[in-house]
Amino acid sequence: MSVIEMTTFTVEPERTRAMLEARRGMLEAFRADRRGFLAARLVRVDERTWLDFVEWTDDAAWDESKAKGANLPAIGAFFATIDGLVGAERGVRYDDPAGGRVRTVAYGTEPSQVGELYLPEGDGPFPVVTVVHGGYWSAMWDRRQITDVVDDLVAVGYAVWNIEYRRIGEPGGGWPGTFLDVAAAVDALEGMDPALDTSRVVLLGHSAGGHLATWAGHRAALPSEAPGAGPKIVPIGVVSLGAPLDLRAADATGFGKVLADPDAEPPKDAPETARPEVWPVVADMVGDGITKILTGGHFDWTSPLELPGAGVPMLAVHGTADEAVPAEWSRRYAEKTEGARYIEVDGGTHFDVVHPHHPVWPAVTAWIGEVIERLDHEAILEQAWNAPGTTTVELPPVRVNEVLRERYDVRPPFAYTGALLWDMESRKAAAPDKYIPSVVKPGSAEKFPSTWHGRFEDFTRVSEQRLWADPGRYATVIEHVRLDHENRRAFFVGAERFEAPDGRVFTAGAGQPIFHVEHSVTGTENDPRNVWRVVHLTIEPDPALAAAFEPLANDRYLRDFIEIHLRDDLGHELVRR
Repeated sequence: MSVIEMTTFTVEPERTRAMLEARRGMLEAFRADRRGFLAARLVRVDERTWLDFVEWTDDAAWDESKAKGANLPAIGAFFATIDGLVGAERGVRYDDPAGGRVRTVAYGTEPSQVGELYLPEGDGPFPVVTVVHGGYWSAMWDRRQITDVVDDLVAVGYAVWNIEYRRIGEPGGGWPGTFLDVAAAVDALEGMDPALDTSRVVLLGHSAGGHLATWAGHRAALPSEAPGAGPKIVPIGVVSLGAPLDLRAADATGFGKVLADPDAEPPKDAPETARPEVWPVVADMVGDGITKILTGGHFDWTSPLELPGAGVPMLAVHGTADEAVPAEWSRRYAEKTEGARYIEVDGGTHFDVVHPHHPVWPAVTAWIGEVIERLDHEAILEQAWNAPGTTTVELPPVRVNEVLRERYDVRPPFAYTGALLWDMESRKAAAPDKYIPSVVKPGSAEKFPSTWHGRFEDFTRVSEQRLWADPGRYATVIEHVRLDHENRRAFFVGAERFEAPDGRVFTAGAGQPIFHVEHSVTGTENDPRNVWRVVHLTIEPDPALAAAFEPLANDRYLRDFIEIHLRDDLGHELVRR
């Protein structure tokens, strides 16, 4: 559990101002030099007596700090201002939400290149929510402002990585350091802890942090020369809360210039600045707006509205009464971005959307849960394959080039590679009515938008297909598709019902059981094989249904989808012998 160091000391009234100024310097030194420093609070007991609460991530961090003593001038300067120590003791934070499973991790050498990793109870591996705080990308605010969200997510059962990053007003903040830090912080999850399931990482950010989280969700689509391109960790979903997702529009309005106005009214429920001493530096920098300092003018690399599609599910939440960031900037992003969902909170303020007790918060956590618990297509197929009562059919692997040589005249001569055979499988998955016209009614197939996470491409397709045991009839077939582009495996998980993004509801047709299919490419690159297996969700094995596949198993020629790909897509003449 986190540890609270409680120190009581006395200061003569005439030295109070000097003590407070020196304490600010000491806390800056703590942030730069002391691992595990979280927060500090100062309480005035009476005219001369003060109680200082300093929070550390764990006992080891406190012990390390104690051993260092006043090793830096700024720390020594603080102790020089006090008259005497009355007492010092430490205790465990009683309301620590993470049950002691929290630690500070550095992902770089700079003071702000750190984060807190929170683990829930249990052994894991846990899905991870990476949290990015806001505050105009300014060093005036830090990650402690979003700990209520962290606590709630840990309580749900997620590991949480609450990151800090270099911000405007400190060395390295702005372009490109802020983006490089967020990218490095996300990638640092790789190998950080065996309890983390880094195949299930969701990014969540509020305000400026929502912009950075959304940008990080697009990293895989950035050009190679852009800072942050080439991610090691690709998220499976991104949540932005009250975020400026159109930076060009933000720049046009002078977004952030309010930081130069000492009399500006902060948004409702805004947190206190963590580092008020940085304000003069930030105020001098922002001028007519902060976005050019952040982006260096590279809006095409940094503004989510202008970035190439990420293929990652996105949720943008924004209040209509947001005093800091117009909801229109999130709405436009969601309308333009494939796979994005938009929730507009009627009357919601800038900080309502990041409050775990606000009515919109359950919708946010439900969306995260849906993304994290998405279908594991392979596991579903394997479970059905091994279940008693299902009807399984595995066709013999087809050595494609051998069949081409023995059964066809091909002009010009041609041999498949594994990559080209996988190209066929990918095309067939998206357009089954073109590639399997003997099964799928032409013109009946509809593919819904793809989402990408790592090597996986997921989408749903609906089509009219001939019944396996009664090919004279068609029925609606709903299939949730996963293409594993790295391992060249395609999974099709049948479903009873599907609600499309536009609200249409599809129901599987009657006449045959739901079925799951795998189409894959095996063998070597120069001698690829086409693999096909299907499992029908019958109550008990159905020999008649299995017999419907015997003509395919005994066919001397290539399956029609390979012939169509070779002829129509690759431009070869094909004659059966």
